[in-house]
Amino acid sequence: MALSVGARKGKKIRVGGTTGSVVLVDEVYAPNRVRLSVDDKTFLVTDAERTEILPQVFVSCGFDDKGKAGNQYTRLAFEAPRSIRIERFCDE
Repeated sequence: MALSVGARKGKKIRVGGTTGSVVLVDEVYAPNRVRLSVDDKTFLVTDAERTEILPQVFVSCGFDDKGKAGNQYTRLAFEAPRSIRIERFCDE
């Protein structure tokens, strides 16, 4: 099962615990098109297919079906083994 997290520009998600990587939402171009930065690499994530941003960690994005327009309803779906901790970064 995927973990769904709201996405907006500047949001950070930690993957792999305190010694892991930080995923930064660089830009939200559309509800189904987001640019992420991870460990000095950039990824364009869409709803067309999932993207591997770290070993065994896949992300896709989409529009929350609340029926309203705007970046605040863009969602990121993370898929990873349960052993890989994924959490919101508390330094926002």
